[in-house]
Amino acid sequence: MSIVFYDKLIDIRPVLEEIALLPLSDKDEQVLLHEIDQIFHHELLDEILTRLPREAHEEFFVLYGHDPASSAIWDYLGGHVPTIRDDLRSRSERVRDELTTAIIAGIKND
Repeated sequence: MSIVFYDKLIDIRPVLEEIALLPLSDKDEQVLLHEIDQIFHHELLDEILTRLPREAHEEFFVLYGHDPASSAIWDYLGGHVPTIRDDLRSRSERVRDELTTAIIAGIKND
């Protein structure tokens, strides 16, 4: 999993706790963790692009492409969307809760 600027906003511990209960091989667990990482990434990028003015998308991708972990990205986003940290935190919590619920439902159906 790569390091990106929004990592500190995401708390995936509940998801990881549920994954630990699944009877998965190490390889399958790694695949699942990668998929979960991708889900968060896509959901948070969607939130960013939805809130960020269209004319700011290209510059965002330039900054992100140069260094995905750069704190300068926060400065850029915050200049366009002052609530972006809260927006991303809320979206990540919603995604986390949905994933946790789905994993629990999958365990109960087995």
